[in-house]
Amino acid sequence: MEVPKPPWYRRFGVVVVAANLVVAAVLVVAVVALWPRAPQRPGAPATTPGVGRHAEQVVPGGPEPAAVLPTSTRARLAPGVLWQGRGSAGAVAGRFAAPGRWRVVWSFNCQSFAKYGGGNFKLSGAGDFAEVSVQRFGVRGRGVLQVTGGGRGRLTIESVCDRWTVKAVAP
Repeated sequence: MEVPKPPWYRRFGVVVVAANLVVAAVLVVAVVALWPRAPQRPGAPATTPGVGRHAEQVVPGGPEPAAVLPTSTRARLAPGVLWQGRGSAGAVAGRFAAPGRWRVVWSFNCQSFAKYGGGNFKLSGAGDFAEVSVQRFGVRGRGVLQVTGGGRGRLTIESVCDRWTVKAVAP
C-alpha cells in the first residue's frame, strides 16, 4: 500500500519553520549588537587598552597640546612631525612614512557629550601601521602612544567629539 502524498502546505512547513528560526536569530543578533551599553560606574577608568606592538603612556585630562594644523593644510610640518591633524569629525590621514620608532600624540574634548558620560574617540592605523590603536570614551583625554615598527601607512580618526588633535612624531 502506498502512502498518499501530503498537500503542498504540509511539505513546506519545515522550510517555513527553518526560515523563521533564521530570521529570529538575525533579529536577536542585531538587537544585541545595537543595544546601548550600560553607563560606566563612577570611579571606573574610562579607557580601553590599545592593541599592538607599543607601550602607551596616558596622561590625565588637562590642557590640550599646542595648536595643530587642519588636515587640509598645505603648510610645512615642523621638523620631526610626520603627520598632524585636528577636527571635530572623523578623518583619514594621507599616507606617510615612519621610522622604526615613533609616537602618536593625541587629545580629544567631548564636552558636548558630558551629560552622557562622554564621547568616543578612536584612532586606528592602516597599511604598515595596522597595529596602531587607541580607543577612549570620556569627556576629555590625551596621551602618547609609543610605536615600534615603521613603514608606510595612514591613520584614521573616528570621533563624535567637539575637538580632537593627532600628531605622528619621529623621536
